[in-house]
Formats: sequence, structure tokens, C-alpha cells
Amino acid sequence: MIRMPSGMTLPTAGSKMQVVSDDGSTQATEATVLPGNLLQILNFVGVGLTMEAESAFSLRIIGIQNQNSVRDAGDWEITT
Repeated sequence: MIRMPSGMTLPTAGSKMQVVSDDGSTQATEATVLPGNLLQILNFVGVGLTMEAESAFSLRIIGIQNQNSVRDAGDWEITT
């Protein structure tokens, strides 16, 4: 789960968003929008694979809108 900053605008809960990893570091291709500005991304690491302690991942989530402000959008949090 990724809790997005309150300053970021996601589509309505239940919507699907495209996930892209340019370097192939994640197997995920889709995120589901949940209430509370949450994104659920399944198969992030890949079925049957283990994430190492020093692993780095690169991903883009298509369809998130940034706020119309120069202020910081806020904190985000990843939970596994």
C-alpha cells in the first residue's frame, strides 16, 4: 500500500491506474485506488520472489494529479 500525500489527487476509489517500471525492478502493472488516498499495488516484487534489504525499486504511476501550488504536497508512506 502507498499512502499518497493529501496534496496529490487520485481518481475515485475503485479506479485502476497503470504502473510502469522503466528499469524492470517491479512486476506490478496496475494499482487500485482505495479510500483515504491509498494505492494498492499487487505483485510489486513478483510472486515467489524475495525483496533484499538494500533493494531499490523504480516505478511510475500514471494518472496522479499534482496540486496547483508551490507548497509541498505532503508526506507519503509505503506499507508492505
